[in-house]
Amino acid sequence: MTWDQDFDRFLKKFDDNVDDLAVEVSLEIATRFILRSPVDTGFFRSNWQIDQGSAPSGTVSIRSKDEAMSAAQSAIQDWDIGSLLYIVNNTEYGIFLEEGHSDQAPTGIVDVTLIEFQDILTGALNELR
Repeated sequence: MTWDQDFDRFLKKFDDNVDDLAVEVSLEIATRFILRSPVDTGFFRSNWQIDQGSAPSGTVSIRSKDEAMSAAQSAIQDWDIGSLLYIVNNTEYGIFLEEGHSDQAPTGIVDVTLIEFQDILTGALNELR
């Protein structure tokens, strides 16, 4: 095998690992958003929507935690890694929940998860080794 072939094989493996890492990190972030969401009617937790290329608009009907998790997993697994991935919650009161106006999530959802990003990344890297 030539040096060029070895290097091409290395780059292919590196690209695959970077893609896997992006998927694992995104799945963990979406999971934390969903699981940290305060629940009264379930509407807020149901409305974590994920799409690529542009942010989803509007809201969705109430669905179970498992259905929300399954939708998130499907969207992330179908993600074309070269495009932007959006994880949004379009409920009108989402900003108030993020600012701590819920006893169930007094420190918010997104900010707490972003603070944990380094740990999420390290965990995903360790999984891929």
